[in-house]
This record gives sequence, structure tokens and C-alpha cells, in this order.
Amino acid sequence: MMQLGVIDFVAFSGVCKSWRSFAFSYMNKFMASRPPMFMFVDEFENDEEWCCHLKDADGRKFKTVVPHSAGRSICVGVTCGYIILYEHRTHDFWLVNLITRHELRFPDAPVDLIYHAFARKVAAILVFSPSISGGSWVFVALPEYTRRIWFSRGGVWNHVSSTVPMEHLHFFKGKIYTLHAYGTLINHETKFIGVMKLDPKESNITLLEIKNFPSFTRVDLVCSGENLYVLQNPTVFCSQPQIKAHKLDFGEMKWVVLDENTSQEYAFFLCYRSQGAVVKPQSWWQQGFRMSRVEDLCGNERFFQTDDMWYFPHEYRDINRMDE
Repeated sequence: MMQLGVIDFVAFSGVCKSWRSFAFSYMNKFMASRPPMFMFVDEFENDEEWCCHLKDADGRKFKTVVPHSAGRSICVGVTCGYIILYEHRTHDFWLVNLITRHELRFPDAPVDLIYHAFARKVAAILVFSPSISGGSWVFVALPEYTRRIWFSRGGVWNHVSSTVPMEHLHFFKGKIYTLHAYGTLINHETKFIGVMKLDPKESNITLLEIKNFPSFTRVDLVCSGENLYVLQNPTVFCSQPQIKAHKLDFGEMKWVVLDENTSQEYAFFLCYRSQGAVVKPQSWWQQGFRMSRVEDLCGNERFFQTDDMWYFPHEYRDINRMDE
């Protein structure tokens, strides 16, 4: 059973009650042992159910039908194992967990968010806030390069504004971090990191006072379990012979370049359409990870990218729990 692919494992668990019980007892161990997978979704405009395609490091391909996806027009991304779908007819966001099949719905999206969803320029995450209504799922969405973050709970949408345009957001250790930028890709941008507070009475964004910021143009904000990183997105321009990750030192409040030995402990996964991640390789790395790496101009086999999405099996039951 431990040799199965992710989709085959899920199918195994659905054969009968005894197989399901057996599979669930090994579910966490199995998912933690699986490497990240390429993912893309067949988006049908008619009433046909969508298919989600996954490819693992060995080149094995898997396909699964996304429930209640017929007629939905856009796949926005992935968060905590959930595929984020947008329905243009009802203006709602529908989240489906590929493994557990749990579903969440956030209806009546605002016009500003709808426009960017069609352009596939929405960064979105799912969080759980214990302080809102005794505990509530909250869908947080940022139309890229705007000054407003939208969030929805219980069918009600609200927003938080910033004086500085934002291009990305990321969840890390109970907080939502935002990436802000002045300027253009031609003129070197001035960048900031902020923290978004979700509060039933007053939500806001506070810019952090950080002593330095890497002189990059387009960057990605990613994290591991313990650290928050920033690195240049090579899909735009790779100005250095090798990509270097910078870690935020919260004690000194400054960005620190990882030395070569430290950076070799991790694998960095970047996405054009969704959240990236920093993963400490498990046994799958020693077995030989064969994913296409970032083009040679970046010269480092620890950095991986895709123009579609990554699916991280180990995150299938993650809950982005906000600090109270």
C-alpha cells in the first residue's frame, strides 16, 4: 500500500470500511512520504465535471474528478490541500479538498475580486480564526498589485486596505504576511513586508520595520515550518548566476542570505498560479527526485518551478490556524 500513488491510495481507502480504516491509520505517514506533484485542472465551460491531473516525481500520472465542479470557469489555486474554484455565474468561490473531499463555499464575491479572478491574478489562502464567531473558516483573497485584501466568512465579505500596493500574501506561524511593492519591473521596486490582523472589530495591516530587503524585482514569499523566506521569481528575470534564498531574522528584523550548506537542506518550490513552499526532503529525495528544475540560468537543483500549480500531499490536513 505504501508504494501506491496519491490518487490510488485514496481509491484504496474507498473500497470498503475495513480498507478505509486500515488506510486512514497510515494516511499521515503516507502523505508525509510523498513528494510535491505537478497539478493542472481541465476547465470545462459546459456542464461536464472537471478533471484534476497530477504527476509525481516518477512520471506517473493520476486523474481524479473534482466534485460539483461542472460549469465553474476558473481554477484560482491551491491552499491547505483544497483546490480553489471560481463560479462566474453565481460569483462564488468553491474549495474542494482533493484527499478528504471536504468542501467550503464562499458566495457573492465583490466586483473587484471577480475581475481579477478572470485574469487569474488572485492570491488566496484559507485560514481558521478561533476568535471569529467561536471559530470560523475564513477565505482571504488578494487581487494582485492592488491596495485591498478581501476576506469572507459565513457569506459576508469585508476588506482591509493598505497605503502600499500588494502583490502576494502567505500564511506563517499563525499570521498572514503580505508582500508590498512600490514602482515597476523596469524601475527597481521598493518592497515591504506587512502583517494582516483578522479581528471581528478591527482588521488591519501593519508594515514591519525591516533593516534591509534584497534588491530583486519580482519575488516570491515562501516558508518552511520554522522560517519565512523571500527569493527572486526566475520566471521574470534571473539577474544572478544562482538563486539565493533570504531568511527573515525576526530577532534582528533583517533578511539574511542562506549559506550554501544551509540552503542544501531544503527544496524550494515556486508556483506561478498558487502558493509555493519550502520542503525539507524526506526519503523521496534520496530515492532520486526527477522533477524538472528551474532552467539552467539559475544553476541550482534545489529550486523547482511550474507555470501551473504544485500539490503538496503532506498539507492535505493542514489548518492555517490564526493566532488568537
